[in-house]
Amino acid sequence: MASSRCAAVLMITISMVAVTLPYTADASCLLMLEAWKQCTTYVTHKTDKISPDCCKAVDALADKLEDATKSEKVEACNCFQASAKIVRDLDITLVDKVNDYCGAKFSFPLNLEFDCSKAS
Repeated sequence: MASSRCAAVLMITISMVAVTLPYTADASCLLMLEAWKQCTTYVTHKTDKISPDCCKAVDALADKLEDATKSEKVEACNCFQASAKIVRDLDITLVDKVNDYCGAKFSFPLNLEFDCSKAS
């Protein structure tokens, strides 16, 4: 029951992000949101294991962004940062653990301090 409640809260939060972000029309932002929602239970300490679905989604995102334009990468970075700021109980340090565990390689750091205009 608590798990389904967490999933419902997550979906509402992601929907709110998609509605409130000015750049949500950009496919890179939607890809970013879709991929990381698979990992939310881990990066918010709801579980201590990274799911195969999380790795699959993050790896696919990293692959798609590898061939993205600079503008698309900037948008994806901005989207990640904006959504990370409103996800309750997010432990940003766990994002790096997901990337390391899954072997995902992004061309820009997924943190709140990075200047997204420098994403390449």
